[in-house]
Amino acid sequence: MDRTELVNLILSNVMSPDDVREECKISKQRLHDLNKAGRIAPIKLIGKAGLYLRQDVERLRKELELNEKYKPNSLK
Repeated sequence: MDRTELVNLILSNVMSPDDVREECKISKQRLHDLNKAGRIAPIKLIGKAGLYLRQDVERLRKELELNEKYKPNSLK
């Protein structure tokens, strides 16, 4: 695997906190709360920011969508 393939693999499977918040339509505070609750965890911390696996983010997004569907007045 050459460098370009490796970079593409990483970029397609790793998300920044901003990407996670945009994908899940949540606030910075909500992402922090979800981290503390163990519902999503970064795979790597860089300073205070984390990097997240896309599959974990997609699982969380589906979970949050179900919560919204069945508990429309609850927090995301």
